[in-house]
Amino acid sequence: MSYKVCDIFYSVQGEGYFTGRPAVFIRMFGCNLNCSFCDEPLHKTRYQGFDTKKLLATVNKHKCDFVVITGGEPSINDLNKLIVELKELGKYVAVETNGYKFSNIEEADWITYSPKDMENIHANCWDEIKFVVGDDFNEEV
Repeated sequence: MSYKVCDIFYSVQGEGYFTGRPAVFIRMFGCNLNCSFCDEPLHKTRYQGFDTKKLLATVNKHKCDFVVITGGEPSINDLNKLIVELKELGKYVAVETNGYKFSNIEEADWITYSPKDMENIHANCWDEIKFVVGDDFNEEV
């Protein structure tokens, strides 16, 4: 399997339930939406192809047991096999999603759901929900 990835990097989770926890971030390429307030413009312009083996090896270079898959929008890809393989390596896998296709990420240990289409909010496929409010798109509820 091949994945389009914008970036893989080690940092500290800065949002939500796991704030402050060291993590390896996998930023996936592409999104099903075109939000004017998107804070990750790279998901539209550049990516590197990773097969599963190369992606797992890159993640494993960082001695960290927490992996966050973000985007773009991760759920435009079927990531269940990758998530299972990460978990087999002892990783706890969190996914940040706009909820496009939960079935593509259902193997995740934790799902942070940040809906953008308020008419189609999914009721119970997530662990944490994040809303952007007002004119300040960096403010969280």
